[in-house]
Amino acid sequence: MTILIAGWAAVVAVVLAAVARVWRPGLNRSIGAWGPAVIMAAWVIMTGALAYDDAIAKKAWTGATLIIPIIGLKAVLLSVLAYFAGFTILKAQHAASTGALAWALPVVLAAVCLYAIGSDAFALREMAAERHAARADLTESDVANLAKRVETGSAFDDEKLAFITNPKCPPALLQSAVIAADINMRIAATRNPALPMDELLKLARDPAASVRLYAVYSDRLFSEDYAALVGDPDENVREALAWKKELPDTDFTALLLDSSERVRKTAESRWSYRTGPSEEEVRRAYDARQQKPAS
Repeated sequence: MTILIAGWAAVVAVVLAAVARVWRPGLNRSIGAWGPAVIMAAWVIMTGALAYDDAIAKKAWTGATLIIPIIGLKAVLLSVLAYFAGFTILKAQHAASTGALAWALPVVLAAVCLYAIGSDAFALREMAAERHAARADLTESDVANLAKRVETGSAFDDEKLAFITNPKCPPALLQSAVIAADINMRIAATRNPALPMDELLKLARDPAASVRLYAVYSDRLFSEDYAALVGDPDENVREALAWKKELPDTDFTALLLDSSERVRKTAESRWSYRTGPSEEEVRRAYDARQQKPAS
């Protein structure tokens, strides 16, 4: 993390030095111009580091990777805007004419910077609420308050979903998530290890393919439950089944002969990690399928 923060800071420093042309004397070297830029850069880098840490904690590796260039670019752009906000304010103060037009640009730039800070502060609040909702050591009071926030619609979206995935989520609220119209709520329910098996099986038959997919990802289904999904119309669901060692050989064979090339390739890549089916069994299944008359 230290290297990452130092890298962001170095990039911002180089760009700001070039934009401000620090080798030339004048207002461009004033603390009134550089102060806002430094503060903005520090703010963006601090909040970016927190966002990166949050992505790593969630094991969102792709998101964490994307955060690195995004925060660097954001820190550069906003620090440059903050620099020009301070610089134009100084110019307006030293201008012979101090009319409304002279202050228009500095006011706009300052407003953009303040809006960016406010947005980040709101995002930090959401992030803190989400982390709290996912805690395993929630007290009874915490659980009651979170349940009330979710039921009244006052919870943040990510906070609500994090609480639904928490084993401490009240059973009644968890059951309501299973039948919720919001797909994300149903997906969150599949990720709760405390969800009763009969409710998980309902989600494994959900009309939405993404919900069925997460039911497979739950790793809680039995071999017969996985087998029932081999004929799923969504290739993402069938591809996910190829990773399940619990899938019976006959059903894994069906994946090796699947109509989707992607499913077949995934199944072939996982075949060597299984004890079966044998090549002979797959060949017989293929021949039987070729001989089967078209319906």
